[in-house]
Amino acid sequence: MNFVHASSKTIDDSALQADYAQVQPLFKVRLGNRCLYFPRLLKTAYVPYESISKAFMRIKTAVSRVCCGTAEFKDYSLILCEGDAEIAEIMLDSEEKGKRILSALDDRGVSVGKNA
Repeated sequence: MNFVHASSKTIDDSALQADYAQVQPLFKVRLGNRCLYFPRLLKTAYVPYESISKAFMRIKTAVSRVCCGTAEFKDYSLILCEGDAEIAEIMLDSEEKGKRILSALDDRGVSVGKNA
């Protein structure tokens, strides 16, 4: 498996392989004992839990004109921060999936914030 780090902290490949072997899949992300994994291009990106200073869900709204009026479209993203910098934006299908992932991160001791 090709791993790429998304934070400033790196972990050796053997430890990542062992952690990834016992992950809990949760939609697009996978939750290991040490790291959160998510797809990035053709590789698997990882962020150690201790590197995540804050995680939150961002909801972007776009209003568009359609033939019979207007429609509102929403994009949902899980944002991971290290310090003050956003290090990962993971696109999600729904708000419910984001809430479940944030709840799982909260259980692992990651600081979870409100929507931005």
